[in-house]
Amino acid sequence: MRIEPRRGAFVVGVTEADIGDLCAFRLLVEQRAVRLAAERADAAGVAALREALGRMEEAVDGGRPALMVAPDVQFHRQIVAMSGSRHLQVAWERVSPTIATILGINDTSHSNLPQAIAGHRRLLATIASHDPDEAEASMGRHLANSEETIRAAMRSARAGAIGDAAG
Repeated sequence: MRIEPRRGAFVVGVTEADIGDLCAFRLLVEQRAVRLAAERADAAGVAALREALGRMEEAVDGGRPALMVAPDVQFHRQIVAMSGSRHLQVAWERVSPTIATILGINDTSHSNLPQAIAGHRRLLATIASHDPDEAEASMGRHLANSEETIRAAMRSARAGAIGDAAG
């Protein structure tokens, strides 16, 4: 990642294929994790998800979308932890720094944040209601939306960098 004053942070050397691979990995790990989390959810786990969601909502409502990244990552980390699978946790933690970095580029694409918040709300509801089938389907939709947003933000950041270099 490269940080430029008054311009923002840029993911350097990440290709469209890298994004596809990361999103496919997340889908495999997080759909399995959310299914298990929905089956095993307890009050403490649901409360931790609510807390992370609240912090995301505060960031967006306060007009500070960059502050949404940490609780977003924490929300997904909590789902993986709630799965009770050590192997899913180890796999997810290996890519979580990359996930956080890439989610950070969404600062350039605020228009999709209400949809992202709604996706997290659906995930929380399906986990809290112990509905593993709907939780898995919701995670699939949520991650597809996330991938689309990340790709759009990357294209926008790259177009801006090319425009700045030409000007």
